[in-house]
This record gives sequence, structure tokens and C-alpha cells, in this order.
Amino acid sequence: MVRIRGRHLLILLFFALVFSGCKNELISEIAHYYSPGVQAHDIRPPQINASNIATGDLTLALSVGDGSTVSWETSSHSGIAVNGQLIQPSFTQSDITANITATVSSKSGRKSRFTFEVIVPAMAATDTEAVTAAAAVLTPGYQGGDTASHVTNNLAFVTSGLHATQISWNASALSSITNSGTVTRPSYLAGDELGTLQATVSKGIATTVVSFSLTVIRLPIGDALAVTEAAAALAIQYQSGDSASSVTGNLGFPSTGLHSTNVSWDASALSSVLNSGVVNQPFFADGNETGIIAATVQRGTESDTVNFPITVITLPISDSESVSMASAALAIIYATGDLATSVTENLGLATIGLHGTTVSWNTSALASVSSNGTVSRPPFMSGDESGTLVATVRKGSESSSVNFPITVVRLPMSDTESVNSVADDIVNYIIFADGDSDSSVTDDVTLSTSGAHDTSIMWNTDGHPNIDSLGNVNTHSAMWWLPVGHGVTGDIVATITKNSVSVQETYSVVVISESVDSPPTPASYTFPGRSIQFPRPFGGEALEHFDIQYRQQTSDGFGHTSLGAWLDAPAASFSASSTHIQFSWSTASIPIGNYQFRFRLNRNGVIGSWASTPITGY
Repeated sequence: MVRIRGRHLLILLFFALVFSGCKNELISEIAHYYSPGVQAHDIRPPQINASNIATGDLTLALSVGDGSTVSWETSSHSGIAVNGQLIQPSFTQSDITANITATVSSKSGRKSRFTFEVIVPAMAATDTEAVTAAAAVLTPGYQGGDTASHVTNNLAFVTSGLHATQISWNASALSSITNSGTVTRPSYLAGDELGTLQATVSKGIATTVVSFSLTVIRLPIGDALAVTEAAAALAIQYQSGDSASSVTGNLGFPSTGLHSTNVSWDASALSSVLNSGVVNQPFFADGNETGIIAATVQRGTESDTVNFPITVITLPISDSESVSMASAALAIIYATGDLATSVTENLGLATIGLHGTTVSWNTSALASVSSNGTVSRPPFMSGDESGTLVATVRKGSESSSVNFPITVVRLPMSDTESVNSVADDIVNYIIFADGDSDSSVTDDVTLSTSGAHDTSIMWNTDGHPNIDSLGNVNTHSAMWWLPVGHGVTGDIVATITKNSVSVQETYSVVVISESVDSPPTPASYTFPGRSIQFPRPFGGEALEHFDIQYRQQTSDGFGHTSLGAWLDAPAASFSASSTHIQFSWSTASIPIGNYQFRFRLNRNGVIGSWASTPITGY
């Protein structure tokens, strides 16, 4: 058998009571164990009610009936003084829970302890404090997940608050809320309503007003208006740096819009844009593409179409396109008034073309144009110069040639060229009679005194024996040794003048003889010197051009004479001076007798007339 000592029994009893939740009973039992004559209720202050709440200052017994004395101590001096006086917390503080412990000392010296839990309540609120506290925690009753900034359901308005306060509500600042909390949401077009809800908290004569800023959310939008607003807000999403007027990258086509609308896209009007928004930029040579992208916004049975005009920019130009376009645009810059067919001034030959191209020029086909466009016009007499300038346009490894046919106009005619031009054409300033020509003149000629290019003409006909300076023609020839109908050749000289420049031009004219002088008689003859002289025509013909003949005359003694045949005089018998032809002979070559002499000019096959002498004898 196990003996349980008294202290052990006490410990067991303590734990049993603790686990059973009977703390005060434990205290009482412990006290009874040590001092069986004193019970907890004998010394429990009457101001502690069954809920352990102190209802006033505690009356602490200092002795009990058996002569035992009692001493007290407290665990919280902030709630209960050692004399039992309550120290209540303020209204705004929490109740204080404290333990007071009584120690009972018997006359025999035995002691017992009793501990009591005491709840010291906070002091009661004043009306003002009650109102303030109630107002601090007051809030409208939101329902269905609503908040002050998002009211869609009716509000629950409490009419009593903390600390027996009374509450009244005023929603007059919000047309969509009644004072009872009923909410009538505004239409979508009216928009959300923002306003102030007021609650008046009162108790006794204390009162305060609490304001609540509320937003009553408008009703959901209808399909038609949803489509209209979604269409107005719809936008194409452009790549960074792009815009409607300058699209280079893919486009973003939203499939949904405002108010849960659906959006479909149609880019068929643009060959460079797919309905998915993918953009294929056109080639530079094709140019930018402008067109309309149509978006259809739909919700329920309502729909609307929005058109978005856009311009898709071309790809950067390639070297080949650069050369092609620069070649097409290349042009020579002409001076004012000049044309490709009439160049008089320097040409502007660009060395830089469109799109970063370079231009070089080949002017070798035109002697009057240099590679930098400098023009040296040809002289008037050389005429205009036509040829082709070749421009080579290059970029990178690409090149192209462009041909420019041009005509460089000759310089104006100079005074020298003017007079020379008339001189070269002088025959056109001698006007012959009908049927005449320069090789056969039978009538007067007209000698023009003014020529082309503002020239003047003076005539000198001293070189022609049959034409005077006025163009009068004398068809009688003093050259008796030539036959009638033969031409008399001579020169007429034209002096062509312009300003200070003049030039002479000699022109040969043949006047046909219609009559000639009678043959002359010998200038002199000598006998018996045996020589005879004739005038020398022109004084310059060579001796071999002269024919001299003689013939003998005989008489029968009865007054009848006869002439022999003409015989050629020996050539070795000729001699000449500047004015005469002389024929000499000897009796060995021509016997003594009576003779007749004659001579003529035989030049270049043209045989003149004979000039005869009288009969001479020796």
C-alpha cells in the first residue's frame, strides 16, 4: 500500500482542480486545508459579482470570526489600490483584470491564502465620448462587395450605435440614394454620381455629423451605345515611331474593344497590309501606298464600321532603283532662253543625282562643250554643232547611261565672216540679162551695191575693157585680131565692206564681141632694110602665138596683076618689143619682088583676123 502524505494529497488536489477549471474552489480548498475554519466566501469582497466584475470599491475584511487576521495584496496597482479602492481606466481604455490575494493568519500561527480575480471596468463614457466613439466606427452597410467608391447595391443604415447612441441618415446630396438606403443607379449616359452621405450620431444633448464620400456607379452600357463608344475609342496600334501617315512596321489590330465589344479588321483595300496586321512595305519605285483599313465593332446585334486611312511607306530605295530614278530625273540645266536644240550659253551638268547617285559626263562627241559644261560656240562659218552628251549615273555597283542630244548654235557672223560670205557668193550679186551668164555676156549687167549681212559693195571694172563700173556692156571689141562672136575676157573687182572690214573679190566675165575694130596697118616698114612692124596686141602674147604670112604680087606688063599663095614667114625671122611685132627677112629667104604681108594672133586655138599691109616691093 502506498501512503500518501498530507502535502502530496494537497498537490494532487491542486492539479485536479486546475484541470477541472475550478480555480476559486482550489483557493478555497487550499485555505480550508490550512485553516479549516475559514472559507473563501467568508472574506470575499461583496462588491465582486458572479462575473468577477467589481461594482464599486472593495470592502476588504481585516479579520475573521475565529480571531484570525487578514492581510491583502494586489497584482495590479493600476486597477485596485491595496485598500480596495478601484482605480478605473478611462473610457477609451480597456477593462483591467487584476488578482487580489488575502493572507489569513490564525492564532495558532497557521496561514491560509485566498486569491480572487477582479475585473475593474473602464469608466462609463460621457454622452460626448459616446457620440465620438460611435461616430468613429460608423459606416454605411455596403452589400455585395460594394465600397464607398463603388456603390451598386442598397445600403444598410443602422439607427443605433455604440454606447446607446442614436443614428439618423441624410442622403439628400445624392439623387440616387434615399434616406432609407435604397439605391437607384444612374443611367450610363448620366455617368457615375459622386456625393456626400451624412449620418448624425446623437446621445443626450451630444451630437456629431459624419460624412461619407460615395460614388454610385452608373448602370451598364447598352449594346448600341457600347458599340458607338468602342468605335470612337478604337485605335490601330503602331510600332514605335510609326503613325497613320507613316507606317513601316506591323500593325496591331485589337480583337476586343471597350465594353466587351468584338472587333474584326479588313485591310483588303491595301495590298501591303494583311488582315492580321502584317505589313509588307512596297518597293521604293512603287511609291507609298495609301488606303483604308476597315474595323467592324460588334456587341450583340449591334455593329459599326470604323475606317482608318493609313499610308504605308516604301522600303528604302535600292541602288538599282536609285540609279533608275535618278537617270529618269536627270536633266541638263540650260541658260535662260536656251533649249537642247539651241544652246548658246554654258550648260549646267550635275555631278550629284537623286538618291545619293553620282553623275559623270562624256562630252567627247561635241568639240564645243567641255566636261564641266563650258560651251565654246563654233564660228559662224563652221555652222551649228550637233552631238550627244552622255551622262553616266552610278550608285554602288549599279550604273546607267543617259543620252542628251543637243545643238550648239554657232556664233553670230563677224564682220570678217560677213564680207567673206558675200565675197564667196559674189556671183549672186552680178545680175545678168536673160540668157546671159558670166561666160557669155551680151547685154548690160546689174552690179548690186548692197550685200547680205549689212554689207556694201563697190565695183571696179578697170580690168575689163568692155564693162564699166555701172555694169554697162560694150560688145564692140578693139581686139581686131579676134573674130566677131569671140569673148572678150576681163575681171571686175568687188570691194565688200562692213564697218571697218573690207575684202576684194575678183570675178572674170566674158563679153561676146558683136563687132571688132578694123585691122591696123603696119606701124612701120623699111626697105631695103627688109623688115615690117605690126602693133603688138596687149603687149604680152608670146611670139609663138603670132602667125605672119606673105604672098607675091606679079604683073604681066599690060596692067594686069596676080597674087600668089600665102606663105608662112620663117619663125626665126620674128622679134618683138613691148609694143610691136617685127618681121625681118633676107633675099635668101624671100626673093626680091612685090609682096603683101599679114599677121594674126593664134592663141589657145582661137585664131584672130588677119591684118594686112599694102603691097610693098623691093
